[in-house]
Amino acid sequence: MSSIGPQYEPDYHFKAAARLHQSAYRANVLKVDFDEYGNRLTESAGRALLNYYDGLGVREALRKRYPTYSKSRDADMLRSEHIPFNLFAPLIGRPELAHHLLYRILGVELLPPYQIGPEWAPKPADRYLGDRTSFDTYIKGADDHGRVVGVGIEVKYTEQGYRLGPSEALRVKNPRSTYWTTTRQSGVFTDSGCKLLATDALRQIWRNHLLGLKMR
Repeated sequence: MSSIGPQYEPDYHFKAAARLHQSAYRANVLKVDFDEYGNRLTESAGRALLNYYDGLGVREALRKRYPTYSKSRDADMLRSEHIPFNLFAPLIGRPELAHHLLYRILGVELLPPYQIGPEWAPKPADRYLGDRTSFDTYIKGADDHGRVVGVGIEVKYTEQGYRLGPSEALRVKNPRSTYWTTTRQSGVFTDSGCKLLATDALRQIWRNHLLGLKMR
């Protein structure tokens, strides 16, 4: 049995519990060594794709989307990047399963044919908002009238809000940017000038909504 490995004292409560859980899974189920902290796979284990389920097309979907190894994505079991592949790649090519699960999740009929893309962005990436906003998973289907329906999914595991970067700041602070013009034109926000949308806690989910609205 491998060691649980070091934990990280400054973790907030949930992240500490998640780190310990993933450390124990690595040690007791995967039975491989750790790199620095208990939740981090060694390079050899990361390259062996042990962060991804071995079956149901999960690893194939990963390699189709990302042909090369990434330490942050493939070896850190506390990041969220592997989760969309583990959760949603098994739906690819399985329309009955996709239909059943999506109905359970959404409460509405979403009919095939389906397009299911983990780590998906429209092409070109800056087509709609002028930046690289993307969905952790995008599922495209149809309603019972044959109209196109798109579902954009954002996955978070231990990540919290993130600080405003310089490029994003230009759009957030400019009332005529695609962020704010889309917000105003959509008609779906009670207060289309609400500054809370641009805060660290809400900004990413706001951008995901804007991408979906712009695609419409």
